Amino acid sequence: MTDQNFSSFIDLSVFKPMIMNNQKQAEFNALYAPGEAHDKFPAALLELDVVRRLDYFFYKRVNHAKLSIATDALLQKLMDPHGSPIISVIGPTRVGKTTLRDKILQTVLESNKDLMQNDPRVLPISGIELIPARQMGFSWKTFYYQSSLALGEIAYLLSKKLPPKKTASSASTYRGTTELLYREGFISALQMRSTKNFLFDEAQNLLYLTDTLLALEELKSLANAATASFVLFGTYDLIPLRNQNAQLAFRSDEVHFPRYVVGVKQDENDFLNLLATLQNMLPLEKTPDLVSNMEDFLLGSAGCVGILKKWLYDALALTLKTKNKEMTTEIIKRASMHPDKLIAAAREIMVGESYMNEKSHDSNQYRDQLRSLFTPPPAYKLNLPTFELVSTDTGATPQREKRTSKYGVGKRKPGRDVVGKVVAP
Repeated sequence: MTDQNFSSFIDLSVFKPMIMNNQKQAEFNALYAPGEAHDKFPAALLELDVVRRLDYFFYKRVNHAKLSIATDALLQKLMDPHGSPIISVIGPTRVGKTTLRDKILQTVLESNKDLMQNDPRVLPISGIELIPARQMGFSWKTFYYQSSLALGEIAYLLSKKLPPKKTASSASTYRGTTELLYREGFISALQMRSTKNFLFDEAQNLLYLTDTLLALEELKSLANAATASFVLFGTYDLIPLRNQNAQLAFRSDEVHFPRYVVGVKQDENDFLNLLATLQNMLPLEKTPDLVSNMEDFLLGSAGCVGILKKWLYDALALTLKTKNKEMTTEIIKRASMHPDKLIAAAREIMVGESYMNEKSHDSNQYRDQLRSLFTPPPAYKLNLPTFELVSTDTGATPQREKRTSKYGVGKRKPGRDVVGKVVAP
């Protein structure tokens, strides 16, 4: 589906980065001469100014192994008609989650293009970026409103239903009523537009809420009411949210989008191929030899493609602004991330990976832990009360129990004599 078709009935913020990227890619692809290979930047780009050359590399999206694996895993879960209502996509900062989100948007829209062209109401996928609560507090009404806008500004239709706000004493009731209406409007919008997948970027901002469990329960309730899947894209900060209680744990799923790791042979080979592709896309008269220093780039980027891409972009900007024809080692060092920032990022990544990678169903540690949880200790077995089951169905008419007095027949009970003034005869 072309971008023109998108813009004819979709003008939503979640699609704008994807549409902008597609437009830029088409613009730069037009620079290739007939028969020119596309595994390198177009030669005509060298005749353009610095801004255009930087734009080319900035908007260049490169597919790589980790991205492909995460894309396939997420698409498989989204296409499952009986899948989980909440799916978390978890990975380190700058690993490429936004690129993954745009790729999912593009793929789902392309696969539903015929249905969308036949019925303009259909919007199979959409989403928003979750805004942190900060000091103002989280507003569910704002959440419902923004989510409805992401489905085509249907929230405006609710304004006709809002009750009049008459007095200050009714302010609380008014807020509650409007919040409920916006909630119903969001669910109706999902149903009216046949939206089966709704994406939430920067989902770790849910941690700013006072009651994160309530927020997850609400998202699950919304997804069930609209028969849709909600996808939460976030950093490793999302890990504590995944097992808030047993019900949520069983009704949610996750996709891990990891980095490339030094010392893992497959990761090093895949990263080397990625680095070779990126060095050929740098619009310079002399292509730099980056692959010879693969390990330095792997360590200096923490294995995250977003960090690597930003590093090379900054190095390209320094090269072009100083009018150098090649990217020197000195320029690459100047453009690298400060060691303190890199170490801080590495520590966060290691903590997150330790939690994600420990989930092994074959681990003896987890088998022993589950066995201990499901096996009562001996003390409990000894102290369990025993009960004897007695049938109450004897077949006879129940008889009233006879009452007997401990004082015997004819014997007065104490305190039964008449008390009062006695008149003499």
